[in-house]
Amino acid sequence: ASGHAGELVDFPTFLVVARRVRDLQHDAVASAFGRHGSKLGRRGSLSVEEIPDVMRAVGYEPVPDTLSEVLGSLRLGGATAVDFGEFCHVVWEYDERCGLA
Repeated sequence: ASGHAGELVDFPTFLVVARRVRDLQHDAVASAFGRHGSKLGRRGSLSVEEIPDVMRAVGYEPVPDTLSEVLGSLRLGGATAVDFGEFCHVVWEYDERCGLA
């Protein structure tokens, strides 16, 4: 495809673009997670209460009930903080529940 409006993109090109978008989203989430931890003088985790603020920094407007459902499904085992991997899972699960994934 030459990039003209209305042209179809072949599947391999679509996969490349989709991967780039996913990588950019991951980078934005990682950056917001890191900035928030740095602001608070710590790295590596967020308290559960901080999750909505960091999601907003990435462009989400988390719906409290949906976010509560997601956090309830995580099985944090009483933990009050999440690491980066768990935060990514929260974002992915939130997308799924909102029909964005």
